[in-house]
Amino acid sequence: MRAIYLSVMIFMLSLLLISCDNKDYAREEVYCTASPTNDTVVLAYNKTIPVFESCKENLHIAFTQVTDTRCPDDSACTEAGQVHVVLQMDNSFSVILEPDIILDTTYKGRSYSFQVVDVLPHPKTNAGVTASQQRAVAIIKRGNIIPATY
Repeated sequence: MRAIYLSVMIFMLSLLLISCDNKDYAREEVYCTASPTNDTVVLAYNKTIPVFESCKENLHIAFTQVTDTRCPDDSACTEAGQVHVVLQMDNSFSVILEPDIILDTTYKGRSYSFQVVDVLPHPKTNAGVTASQQRAVAIIKRGNIIPATY
């Protein structure tokens, strides 16, 4: 009788061990990039593009304004000038950026990092550049969900 009891206990214990695996059933979030190729996107002036399409919460971003006082490439200036761009997310949230400055912000409960790498074309002395000709090259990274604090 004792042998049967021990056999049943070993059998039950082995079933328990087989059914318990070490999986973490919490939803793991997969890293996703702004575009299928990387976190770098090229934005045409006033054209909305989808970013983070492979993510659960994607965005639509547009390059909506530009202020360009940079020195023309074919000139010698005493000051370099500046360029600022406005990126608008989902027609409801905007950020003002300048090259090489990383802006970290929260939008819809998630952290994002924005950085304009360049605005093209660069100004030339005898060739005016309209806003519609310009492209903003930006790095957009999506971070973690920020827990709400009350």
